[in-house]
Amino acid sequence: MVETPIGPSLAPREADPGSASSPLADATLARLACRHLLARGRPARALLREAGLPPSVMDQPETVGAMQQASFLELAARDLGDDLLGFHLAETVDGRVFGPFFHLLASCTDLGEALARQARYLATVNRALRCQMSGGAAPASAPVALDLALEGVDRALAGQEMTFWVTFLVQMARTLTTLNLVPVRVAFVHTPPAGTGEMAEYFRREPVFGAAADGVAFDAQVLALPLMRSDPYLNAFLTEFHEDRLAREASASPALTARIGDVLAPLLAQGEARLLTVAGEFGMSARTLGRRLAEEGVTFRVVLDRLRADLATRYVRDTTMPLSQVAWRLGYKDPSAFIVAFKRWTGKTPSALRRETRA
Repeated sequence: MVETPIGPSLAPREADPGSASSPLADATLARLACRHLLARGRPARALLREAGLPPSVMDQPETVGAMQQASFLELAARDLGDDLLGFHLAETVDGRVFGPFFHLLASCTDLGEALARQARYLATVNRALRCQMSGGAAPASAPVALDLALEGVDRALAGQEMTFWVTFLVQMARTLTTLNLVPVRVAFVHTPPAGTGEMAEYFRREPVFGAAADGVAFDAQVLALPLMRSDPYLNAFLTEFHEDRLAREASASPALTARIGDVLAPLLAQGEARLLTVAGEFGMSARTLGRRLAEEGVTFRVVLDRLRADLATRYVRDTTMPLSQVAWRLGYKDPSAFIVAFKRWTGKTPSALRRETRA
């Protein structure tokens, strides 16, 4: 494969909040992590820069790239030596930090309604998050499950983020009912980190690792539990507010380059990251797609190269994934071709960058 040098720099840069390279997210989780770092005397500001986030997220509500926020959590966990950072942030979180979203849940009549609202509107907090609620119907003994997934963010780069949200589901159920509810299942896609005993103590159940999906399940009987702060008038207002947000976000048309990135990412490892394949996904010819990209000032090869450069940096810096697997995930059959490309992008070999970030 002929590489076209475009030289995306890995020097610290702040992500444009309006950038279409990643779905957007409320920066509350990054702000929680900043407070956690600062309380322990750690360099939150430097880690924000490394992840591509502006330092203003430390004390201001704003929107950031979901990928950048997930990367920041991974960097923070590594800096702290805390493989359970996402869990530690969520186990004591005050849901009010999420503003209207929390009050929407708290004003529901019962837990079943709150879980349904949570599943539908979690995307207003992080547009990369998807939550699906299932079960809870006849037979009455069938558990109710909430499964989480990411769109536009590689799950391999978001272990801390997903650990936070799975734990958050349990924490909110307990907060809203004022009961120490015990889930019937807690599941994570990633392999078990060190020290999961405290997770088992918190959940009062051994979490499952290496699962097909991240999520939790509760006994169906909890659906009828009343909420202490139920307010039907406030709930109706906040439901309309969140519906409007969903509608506005759905109608906003992201740049074609961003939508192509979402399509390309899973095609890389399959060796299908080709112009013709991607054009077919959009229902247009390769020539039309090329023309549309030219209108945005890029070519397909540039979009592909930038995506690879961004993912490669995050895989090498934020994970312990073997470099041969990184090469495969990016669509390189020959690891040496990946190393050549990585040096072009960064001026360093993957091994050198990994050693630097682990120093």
